[in-house]
Amino acid sequence: MVTGRWQHTELDLLDTQTGKRQLYSIDSTIKTNTLPTLREMILNHMGVVLCPGLLVQADIRAERLVQVLPEVHGRAWHFYFLHQYMGDKPIHISRFYQLICYHFNRVAQSESV
Repeated sequence: MVTGRWQHTELDLLDTQTGKRQLYSIDSTIKTNTLPTLREMILNHMGVVLCPGLLVQADIRAERLVQVLPEVHGRAWHFYFLHQYMGDKPIHISRFYQLICYHFNRVAQSESV
């Protein structure tokens, strides 16, 4: 099992078919600290990983990776972005947020098809 440093020995997983949550204990054989490194490790056949679908969606479509348990999902990841500004929010910050939402929604729609 390949894990990121942010993943603990217990994984909270959801079975989408039954709607039940379960805690699983895992023993990681390899740990990494970045998502790009995690992706490269699994592309080079170094193990099995629980990672965001957004990270590997193109690799699954191109058949470089295989999704082993499509009905099992981990916790949702929340994204935050911070920007220091004084007074009114600059338009480029609002536009950046709109672009992030647009691209994440496109990915979510393509996964559900």
